[in-house]
Amino acid sequence: MPLYSIPLYGVFAAIEGTNIWFTAAFWLILAGVVYGIAAAIGPETIGIDLRIVRER
Repeated sequence: MPLYSIPLYGVFAAIEGTNIWFTAAFWLILAGVVYGIAAAIGPETIGIDLRIVRER
């Protein structure tokens, strides 16, 4: 996959040069935040305080 086909590579190119790890880290952090929000407000967890949930 050429570097120019990675989403947002052009935006971060000035910061990272030819090393694409900043872009990869950005997408992983974004995915973690989206997953955390989805887990907190998803239909399976509505009305449940996730801080006090214990395993059975």
